[in-house]
Amino acid sequence: WNIRPTSPVHLRVLQDIRHAVRLLLKNPGFSALAVLVLALGIGANTAAFSLVNALMLEPMAAEGPGIVGIYSRDTTQPDSYRAFSYADYEQVRANQEPFDTVMAYTVTMLGVSDGDTTRRSFSVIVSSSYFSTLNVRLAAGREFSADEERPESDQRVVIVGHRFARAAGVAPGEVIGRTVRLNARDYEIVGVAPEGFSGTIALVAPEFWLPLGVYAKVTDEMIREGGSTRLSDPRNRALMLVGRLNPGLDVDGARPMIARLSQSFVGRDPVENKDQEITLARLARTGISTRPQSDSELTVLSTLLIGMASLVLLIACLNLTNMM
Repeated sequence: WNIRPTSPVHLRVLQDIRHAVRLLLKNPGFSALAVLVLALGIGANTAAFSLVNALMLEPMAAEGPGIVGIYSRDTTQPDSYRAFSYADYEQVRANQEPFDTVMAYTVTMLGVSDGDTTRRSFSVIVSSSYFSTLNVRLAAGREFSADEERPESDQRVVIVGHRFARAAGVAPGEVIGRTVRLNARDYEIVGVAPEGFSGTIALVAPEFWLPLGVYAKVTDEMIREGGSTRLSDPRNRALMLVGRLNPGLDVDGARPMIARLSQSFVGRDPVENKDQEITLARLARTGISTRPQSDSELTVLSTLLIGMASLVLLIACLNLTNMM
């Protein structure tokens, strides 16, 4: 209250503040109820916007220039797609006509040992080009090497999420070289993902990234195709592919090159790749799938969330008006 006003405007503001404080102190019950009503309305809007921001508005590395999903479609069946084998990935990666870089990945759930307890963690098994394809620089450490990616190489290294490093209570660089126990095996931490990085999906950020070379040891039973756990088996199609197109090239411009790539697939294995066609599409923000997806349903849901939260705030304001 010892503020010295420097102008008539400051004096009027100070008088208004004093008057407001006196009214609040004079009716503490009404004041508390009014604050509660407004808090409910504002809180609902804040929660709804935070969710919509994470799902729809926050920029993602997977939305960078030229980044596209690569899909294999069966031309004889509408909307029928399949994943890729490691041999397929190598063939796409070797075709540098449309792509600057290509990466492969699949998802799994890991058992993370923490003392005497074990918890489940959403994680991703990736090729050595995963982070470079998404134009992402690690917060600390290094990416996986080509040797660690090689199928069945089983080199126990892991890149951890930024939140994991923060939970350890140290700077990201200080967890490099430590070990974490995953599926009852020790893995050396060689890198830390940047803060806020969630890979190719906006909704859930992986906690760990492991190289393709450990796929057979850590992959979940639910995503093993045909009982095979070896990526070197060409019949094991467990990978999803993402590519970054060469500068100046878009999906429409890459179509003739992708058509030639499809023909090369058929030439390599006429039986397995018969009627298969390679296609490109923008990555969806909320899904991990072997087929192209759209975010249209998410847009509708986001609009409904914001509308409902706004209605709650309007009702809160009307209630406060009636109280006054």
